[in-house]
Amino acid sequence: MFFLVKKKSIIIIFHFYLQVVIEIPAGTNKKNEFNKEKKTFEVDQKHGKDRVVEFLPYNGNYAFFTSTYSNIKLGGDGDALDVLVMSESVSTRAVIEFIPQQF
Repeated sequence: MFFLVKKKSIIIIFHFYLQVVIEIPAGTNKKNEFNKEKKTFEVDQKHGKDRVVEFLPYNGNYAFFTSTYSNIKLGGDGDALDVLVMSESVSTRAVIEFIPQQF
């Protein structure tokens, strides 16, 4: 987000950085999940088996915004807010800092 403050014909732009943490790198098909209790990344399990996307790998880096929460009572999944980072493959656990762009 950009905030513009006009003071005596001077425009000051404040940049606010956001951070995301990569869970699933682009080009992979194993679904990693951050385990909040253990503070580790693990391959997600379904019926005792690793969750693997069999038809197409992830086309972007699947990540989450740090310090966010998707409230279950409001329709969320109880995890952090997800984001898809469109770039070359970035490893799991990588932290990416960026300035959101206004469209």
